[in-house]
Amino acid sequence: MQFLINNSVTFSSIDGSLFNNENKDNIVILPLMASRVFTFLLTNAGKVVPRDEIFNYAWENRNLVASNNSLTQYISTIRRTLLEVNCNEEIIETIPKKGFYISEKIVTEIQCNEDYIISQNNPIKKSMLFPLLAMIAMMITLIFYQLYSYHERVLSRELLYLGKIDSCRVYILEKTADSNKERILNSIRRIIETPQYNIGCIDKLSYIYKSDEFFLFDGKGRAFISRCNIPEEIRPTISECKGIYIHAR
Repeated sequence: MQFLINNSVTFSSIDGSLFNNENKDNIVILPLMASRVFTFLLTNAGKVVPRDEIFNYAWENRNLVASNNSLTQYISTIRRTLLEVNCNEEIIETIPKKGFYISEKIVTEIQCNEDYIISQNNPIKKSMLFPLLAMIAMMITLIFYQLYSYHERVLSRELLYLGKIDSCRVYILEKTADSNKERILNSIRRIIETPQYNIGCIDKLSYIYKSDEFFLFDGKGRAFISRCNIPEEIRPTISECKGIYIHAR
């Protein structure tokens, strides 16, 4: 599902990507929970959405524990990310003691044009066939372009050195507080010491790790860890990766 926001910014709920239509190379990715919150608010544009409804959609339906502080932080993340793609207007309004509001006037859900749905009961005339195929080709090209841009952005992200587990270096993708570093290392140790994952430390290999805050603090949520060959260079070449994705409930 995609949304056009304020006639300038496109948001995809599939991967949490945001970009300004005037600069499609600058793609910013929302964290998973922030993406869920934003999707729910956009889907309910035009009405005040209570916090409890957001908790139910983004947290409780997935057996996660919600908190007011977490929601406030994710709303701040969404607002900050919108600024990064040059959307300077106040998109999300805070309604004291009621919830959050996005005007339906600035949100358009991007959908397939039903006029071009092919069915046996409504065959397409030959005169329409070429324009239809041309439009489909353009859509496919645009999709692949966006996927390529997103892929290149992920590959170019700076790896942040966290520490070592045995002889393996550990990298993360986002800055974290010093107080969280030992917690992250302990979380990784639990994963790599689990025989079923078969991802123990091998000399000269490194780990890349990312998880949501629920996995980090409660052991429930999502985490990704990959064991790779990462030479110690300024812009390392990453190869020989073995990754696992964990969704703990």
